[in-house]
Amino acid sequence: RDPDAAAAAAAAQTQDEVVNEVRRRNRTPEYTGMRGDIVIGRHTWKEYVRGLHEGWLGPLTAPVVSTPERIVVAQSIAEETPEEGASESEDKKEKPEETKPEETKPEEEKKPDRPPQPPPYNTTADYPTSSIPMFIPAEFSPSTPVSFPHVLGFSSTFIRLGRFLNRRRLADDVGREVAAVCLATAREYREGTNPDSADSEPEQSKALAWEEKDWPKSVWKEAKKDSDDERKENSLPPPPAEKIWASSMVLDPRITMRMRRFELSPEDEVRARAIVVPEEEVEGFIKGSLRSLWRWAVTPDPKPQPVVVDE
Repeated sequence: RDPDAAAAAAAAQTQDEVVNEVRRRNRTPEYTGMRGDIVIGRHTWKEYVRGLHEGWLGPLTAPVVSTPERIVVAQSIAEETPEEGASESEDKKEKPEETKPEETKPEEEKKPDRPPQPPPYNTTADYPTSSIPMFIPAEFSPSTPVSFPHVLGFSSTFIRLGRFLNRRRLADDVGREVAAVCLATAREYREGTNPDSADSEPEQSKALAWEEKDWPKSVWKEAKKDSDDERKENSLPPPPAEKIWASSMVLDPRITMRMRRFELSPEDEVRARAIVVPEEEVEGFIKGSLRSLWRWAVTPDPKPQPVVVDE
């Protein structure tokens, strides 16, 4: 067997093929239960929903990217007369140029450029005219968006302090969502009322929407335009990158009706409330130290009792 051919075949394998090959060698049985996705944060949730629509409504082949045509700029060449050329050669012979030692400049390490964002296979405007595949499943694998509060800036110090003191509530919310995934209980996404209009709004568009106000201002700024005139003259401008975070979510009912969300059943909620854990067993070092200090300061000192000796 040719080792070069084997190495080339191994390099051509995809990530899923490599994982399946390892499972086959280790005789690991394939998981047959319910599968799903845990999506952390509003920004990831927007990308997840956009990718779900692009995968089911977009084409299978990559879009054709138009290659920019180089524009050849004609340069005028100055013609020298024989008299001018002869006079210049004589001047050079009379006044030889002084050779200057070349200054060695330290080579600066250039950081590799960030790879460009690949163009999407379709846009949100193509949803109504796109057809769904014939063998599309009636239900997709369930998913659950998990909150990821994160705010920066000195002006948000009190907000961060309040979240730090109430991080127990965040842990309960995240634990509830993850427990629903572990117990494999799911439901369909519901539609709620929009306070700004009388129309109903899908649950997918409202999930973790409160996190957007904590995003930095750079998310909402427009991309800087290239001011290089030479590049503009010699090539066509690149297509604008899709800003999924700053754009509003566009949903297609054919996709949203097939989405499912993990959620605890009422029976599991009752069982969870029956489990009571004392707060002193789960509190941290800071809160435990403050509690011990308070008890030491408030609890009165025990008075010595007289000892009665039997005669």
